[in-house]
Amino acid sequence: PDVYATGHCFVLPARFGGSFSIMVLEALAAGVPVVSTPFVAPEHRDEHWDPVHLTRDYSPSAIAEGIITVLNEDPTPRVALGRHVVAEYDWARIGERIEAVYQRVLEAHRG
Repeated sequence: PDVYATGHCFVLPARFGGSFSIMVLEALAAGVPVVSTPFVAPEHRDEHWDPVHLTRDYSPSAIAEGIITVLNEDPTPRVALGRHVVAEYDWARIGERIEAVYQRVLEAHRG
């Protein structure tokens, strides 16, 4: 995260690979606005992706427009929302969710 924090924004011009990027979470955790292509989160398009500026397509001009947009915005709201999203993916929070699932399964099994 320290490396991410040195930039004015993080750009992930992904065209293939995993659809959920840990790099996006790392950049958000560092408080850096994120620009990414639509590929990164097609099935994760919910409020968690609000802090990420998704470009209209994969073209260099769309990515450049995204960068310019993010650099001209006040980063405060996007960064604050990004930190909230990162908190949702904290391992302690994930552990709580998994434990809750196990509890529901045990309760259903018992009866």
